[in-house]
Amino acid sequence: MQSLVSSGLKPKLLEMYKKLVLQSYGNEHLLTFENLEKAGLITLNSGHKTFGVLRKRLNLISDVVDEQHPTDIAYVHSVYAPLTIRLVQQLEKPGWRNIRDVLDILPGPSFEDTQQIPRSVPNISRGSDQAKVVLVMFVGGCTMAEVAALRFLSNQEESNVEYVVATTSILTGTSFIQSLQTKLEAPVF
Repeated sequence: MQSLVSSGLKPKLLEMYKKLVLQSYGNEHLLTFENLEKAGLITLNSGHKTFGVLRKRLNLISDVVDEQHPTDIAYVHSVYAPLTIRLVQQLEKPGWRNIRDVLDILPGPSFEDTQQIPRSVPNISRGSDQAKVVLVMFVGGCTMAEVAALRFLSNQEESNVEYVVATTSILTGTSFIQSLQTKLEAPVF
């Protein structure tokens, strides 16, 4: 987490963390560190303040959260609004064109595509009270907090959007870390 929020770790600090983990939990976690680095979760400090820009532009941290009567998706983590859901929220109002600079600093490609209805399909106009359906696909998995935040967005009075969630798995902290660990087994003689 520190590596992501700080845009990487200083080399000495990373070596200290590796040493502490290996001494405490064993050498098999050397492969876990390698997997964390491959996934981009542990990096050396790059000098770019990626999380700071994301936090400010997308309002990821909210100091005032009423969990009994929530008004923002930040209630799902008491303070933090999930980045994925903020991106979905931006897609609806006002659109990704306004946050092109933010999308460019996120890892991986980004694109926006609008589905065109063929002319051969009869024009079926939606009524003003009919909800717009948006498919949100999580490749690699999502958390229940992200699902709860999407439900919250759908249940807002001014919302006319229904979100359908498709995901490859539901992640927990434990399952996520276990997916990064490599089990070492002693050879059978």
